Amino acid sequence: MRSRGATEGPATRRSRRRGDHSTASGRSGTFRPDIQGMRGLAVLLVVVHHAWPDVLPGGFVGVDVFFTVSGFVIGSLLLGEIGRTGAVDLYDFWTRRARRILPASLLVLGATLTATWLWAPATQRRAIGDDGLWATLFAANLRFIQQGTDYAAEDRDPSPFQHFWSLAVEEQFYLAVPVIVAICAGVAVRRGLPARRLLALVMVAVCVLSLAYSVYLTSASPTAAYFSPFTRAWQLAAGVAAACVVPFLARRCDGLRDALGVAGLLGLGATVTLLAETGLGGTGYPSYLSAAPTLSTVAVLLAGAGRPGLGAQVLSFAPLRHVGDISYSLYLWHWPVQIVAAWLVATGPLVNGLLMMLSYVLAVLSYRLVESPVRRSSWLASRRWVTAAAAICCLGVVSACAGRVAAFDPRVAVRVASAPAAPTPPADRPGPGRTTEFDLRPSQLPSGSSRIRIDAATVLADYVDLAQKGCQRGYVGTSSLPDPATCTFGDGRRTFYLVGDSMATALTPAVRRAADRVGARLRVMAKASCTLATGVTVHKDEVGGAYRSCDRFRADLLDHLVQQKPDAVFMVNSNGSAAGQVDRDGRRTRASTWQRATTAGLVRTVQRLRAAGIPVVLIENPARPGDDDRATGCLLDGGTVKECTFTDTPAVGAYERAHRRLAGRVPLVRVNTYICPEHRCRPILGDVVVWRDDSHFTRTYARVLAPAFVRAARHVLR
Repeated sequence: MRSRGATEGPATRRSRRRGDHSTASGRSGTFRPDIQGMRGLAVLLVVVHHAWPDVLPGGFVGVDVFFTVSGFVIGSLLLGEIGRTGAVDLYDFWTRRARRILPASLLVLGATLTATWLWAPATQRRAIGDDGLWATLFAANLRFIQQGTDYAAEDRDPSPFQHFWSLAVEEQFYLAVPVIVAICAGVAVRRGLPARRLLALVMVAVCVLSLAYSVYLTSASPTAAYFSPFTRAWQLAAGVAAACVVPFLARRCDGLRDALGVAGLLGLGATVTLLAETGLGGTGYPSYLSAAPTLSTVAVLLAGAGRPGLGAQVLSFAPLRHVGDISYSLYLWHWPVQIVAAWLVATGPLVNGLLMMLSYVLAVLSYRLVESPVRRSSWLASRRWVTAAAAICCLGVVSACAGRVAAFDPRVAVRVASAPAAPTPPADRPGPGRTTEFDLRPSQLPSGSSRIRIDAATVLADYVDLAQKGCQRGYVGTSSLPDPATCTFGDGRRTFYLVGDSMATALTPAVRRAADRVGARLRVMAKASCTLATGVTVHKDEVGGAYRSCDRFRADLLDHLVQQKPDAVFMVNSNGSAAGQVDRDGRRTRASTWQRATTAGLVRTVQRLRAAGIPVVLIENPARPGDDDRATGCLLDGGTVKECTFTDTPAVGAYERAHRRLAGRVPLVRVNTYICPEHRCRPILGDVVVWRDDSHFTRTYARVLAPAFVRAARHVLR
């Protein structure tokens, strides 16, 4: 399948017999060691960022570097083919891509699916299997857009296939770019135009449109913008455009190229130092911020056109070139190794360093034994139909394995009689002044039996997904408030707000029922792991340091609430949302320090709202298993209720401490009393499964809690 009827030249036939050797080419047939070094630098940025986010907060832009380098290399190869034959052989291009991409990726996919089957928590296996299926079909980015996922999603542990999103973006681009190049070549021949110039103009147009769309979508839908092929296309197109102008720069402008190389490396250094996955200065990523790593990479690539300058010499350093050789395999292995290890052992900086070494060993082995032999095979290169048939068969096998994992649905019978007896504390406990704590009454507890049956599919579906509606902002992307119209439920004459982190979305069914009972509509506004404590900046490894977008979200939220003056505000956070704060200098504080600061910050938040005449209801920090192998995951793996009971820490949460500091003037709704007697938390109450994962209540248990919220709502409206 060729773009036009040109015959295949002898040079092309010889190249095909030799196999695909196009690892780092700037001009046809010319090896560029600096490009291999650039690949090595890119993968090191990503791997170090994932192992030690504090060390390299902007290391995630290594993916952006990969995009641009890949566009440059592929553009150079396609332009070289046009120069030799006058056309683009699409079938040959795609079979070469299959030999380049599939062997290592299918090996990692198969190994990760096997590890998932053996060791993944029961509550995660189905979702990971689905992720693996989408990754096998080079559509992982579309899967994560659909789910509203980011690398640090609070309501789901990271998928071991999450890094496949960038591979999917590249392959989606490679479905289109050879066709575009072929069309440009055909038009150039018919119109007598230079093919490079025409292609450069087309790629510049793609850059402008894609970047503009990236800026728009980052504001409208941050997660979609991060993973979308349309917002990332400009980074690959910039690489292709750079390949078009290489011959011009190679013959002249030595001084300019030297300056470009140094400027590009300095630009990358500044980018990885200043940027975070949440963006910069209130602007989410990618938006226009992605121009920094992309244009810096373009500058370095152009600097290597011709006589090697300072930048090219730095990147040609032998160890960096070696890492560049194995960069694809290293990128594929590093993330699942880190995730699978977290299922088995407690990870930390030291363990992450050992995992990096393990990833390196696996990368070297897969490169030498799988990736390189298949890619360089002259036998496969001369028998393209074998490559196509083998690719289809292997994709089918791995897809079937992923489907098998996705079909995982354990059904277990649980003996509830072995659970310890729950206490029967008095509900609505008055204290000093107008202190009131609202709790379930014993008569409102769900009835149980001695034996109930639970299954993974039912438990995993038993939740409220407000992230998809945009009511819960993630770590990555905009810090702006959710749209009130989209996140309003019910149509009462009063207005209630439920605010906080993902615990707020988990408790939405309870507060929604309370709002309905008193004739109020409910608005939900939340942000992943974002504390409502005023003046508290949280340190999050997931964002590479200080969680500044949470600070902006909280400030905007309080301003919005004061302006709207709702009839009541319900506040809730996970205890983990305020863990690990930073001081004004950005340094992490001790546990005792941040616990005091969180309590004081919550008091300040409540006082500001009450000063504006807004009634506030505090919700006890929900107990968290903290590990998918506890609670529900433990039950699905065959554990008894006694074996799956865990200790809740800390014994007294920040919201209860704030309630006491306020002398009970603000009501507190209890949510843990019956599931955590004496702080020993059991996974089932009556016949209701309490947690759907390692943190969040099931929708069913949230509904069980509704009567306590109804009484709290009536209390604040008196």
